[in-house]
This record gives sequence, structure tokens and C-alpha cells, in this order.
Amino acid sequence: YEIAEVTGVQTCALPICMQYLVAGARASVGLKSGRYMFEVKIIEYKNPAEPAGAKAPSPKPRNLLRVGFASNEASVILPDLAESVCFDSEGNLYAGKERKKVAQKFGHGQVAAVVLNLDAASPNANTISLFVNGSRVCEPQPLPPSLVGKPLYPAVAYRNISLQDATQAPWQGKMRRSEERRVGKECRSRW
Repeated sequence: YEIAEVTGVQTCALPICMQYLVAGARASVGLKSGRYMFEVKIIEYKNPAEPAGAKAPSPKPRNLLRVGFASNEASVILPDLAESVCFDSEGNLYAGKERKKVAQKFGHGQVAAVVLNLDAASPNANTISLFVNGSRVCEPQPLPPSLVGKPLYPAVAYRNISLQDATQAPWQGKMRRSEERRVGKECRSRW
């Protein structure tokens, strides 16, 4: 995949048949306590042509984003069933070996924000939440027991899209509170 360091844009280069692969990235610093949020914006859908004579249909959905958190032992590609928790652009939550529909689809031009709550004093401790364009789209979802107490790393996986790290952009959403911290430059990998 290609990375534009200055703008924080990630995109997949798509030679023939590469549109079937999923790319991924994970931060290099884990989070252990507190509340953290990171945001990504889908800035482009790619619709590469199918190879001539293809016998099998392309994977569905054709354009896919997964955003969440993973342990250091997890694969870079979400979801790693035992070591990650994430939402996808179809509105599904992947937690452990479970997949369930928790929200509506989101897509091109929208900003997805994932909030990780590791604040032991909070009534929603050890949960993950999804916001789209600043609005909550599902209730806080519990972390899988296998991830509780482990450092968790922000992670994304995507297919046939370009996305931008929107965490450093000016925030205008509804869910921002002073005690929530964005995953800052020191806590993100260089996308």
C-alpha cells in the first residue's frame, strides 16, 4: 500500500487481482488506562475492474473498513479473532470469535471514531464504542475477556478505499468530553 506521510492518507495500490486483498496498520504504542479515541475518514472508494474471465465473484463488500484495537500479539489485519476487537463499515462488531450487527453501514466521506474506555472508575469501563460523523451509532460494547488488562493498540484494516487519519483534524462532533483523550502523535504509528 501507499502512504502519504504529510497528509496521513492511506491507500492501496491496485495491480490486477490485488483488489481482493485487505491492507492493515497498527499503532506502535499500546493504551493501558483512560479513555481514548481515534478517527479515520473514508476519502475514496476504489472500484477496480474484474479480471477478464473471472469465475468467482469479488469479495463482498467490495469496499471495506475495519477500525478497532488489537493486542501486540494480534495480526496487523483485523479482525484477529482472539486478540482484537473492531467495527466494520457494514456495522458489525467483531469481538473474540463473535460477529454481530450493532450499527448501520457507513462509508465514503464519513468519519468513523472509535472510543476505547479503559477507565476503571467509569460505568462503561472496558468497552469500545463507535461514532460516525460525531454521533454515537451503537451502545458501548464490552471488550472480550481475553483483552481486558492488556495494552491495546489502535488498528485499521481496509480494502478498495483510501482513508485519512482524522484524529488531528479539528473536532466538531457531539461526543467530545474534556476527559477523553485523542490518540495523539506520540501514540500512533506513522501511517
